[in-house]
Amino acid sequence: MRRFKENIPSHLVRLTSGRNLFSVVDGASAYAFHDDEPASETEAQLLASFLQEMQDYGALSSDLKAGDRVQAAFRMSALLQNIEQAGFWVFGGREVRRLEGEATAPSPFPVAILQVLRKDNPEILRVDLRPATSQNPEVARQTTQR
Repeated sequence: MRRFKENIPSHLVRLTSGRNLFSVVDGASAYAFHDDEPASETEAQLLASFLQEMQDYGALSSDLKAGDRVQAAFRMSALLQNIEQAGFWVFGGREVRRLEGEATAPSPFPVAILQVLRKDNPEILRVDLRPATSQNPEVARQTTQR
């Protein structure tokens, strides 16, 4: 397995829709999941079932027809809502590694990366992507200060 620095995401984005979430797990060959430690059995079950379902959808995605993909994305939106109601946010990205070996030609090996973090986790960096304008000088201060 070979990793390429340029394929490693510099940051993960917050996923707010089932379509965005589906695009991360779709066709993944492997998964890199991380979650904040659950504070209760209820949270543990919620996180476990969410991540397991994401892995299952990733494994099955190549067999899904167009209509099934719509249903899967819809289901993922509902799961995201449940996670957010419990106080978590989901972040994701993809890394494409390369599988190499003497017996086969090198081939892409996509890895779905998901992190489920409490919304108040201090590791979350908030970036305001609105353009700075004269009507909104606060945005200019927030995005230019280091």
